Amino acid sequence: MLPASVRRHAAELDAALAGIKLCDPAIGSGAFPVGMLHEIVQARLALDTQLKSGRTPYALKRHAIQQSIYGVDIDGGAVEIAKLRLWLSLVVDEESYADIQPLPNLDYKIVQGNSLGPGGDKPVQCGALCRSRCAQTALF
Repeated sequence: MLPASVRRHAAELDAALAGIKLCDPAIGSGAFPVGMLHEIVQARLALDTQLKSGRTPYALKRHAIQQSIYGVDIDGGAVEIAKLRLWLSLVVDEESYADIQPLPNLDYKIVQGNSLGPGGDKPVQCGALCRSRCAQTALF
């Protein structure tokens, strides 16, 4: 049973959750976004007991993946793993494969890049650390 204050503001809370945006600047294998996906969906399903909209977990997951979740990683392999985890989390609980729509395109939502470094053409100044790494790779 939802608290009275939540029941009174269920529509506003649902709209806020539907519009939430989150970005993982070092997405790795996607554990944080997948966890947040499940939290958003569970909260919206709980609100649906009050709103009685009849939305399915699949529809809520699809909406969250398409509208709310973004991520960046410097490792291209990690980016692909994160995309795969999001797609799998979308379809894993679906019993009727006939109801599954084409998977959302995540190419502009989960991207490869360096989100922790400076932008543009400005070179990274890392002093002794860079010289040390250059010396280490010169050995091979």
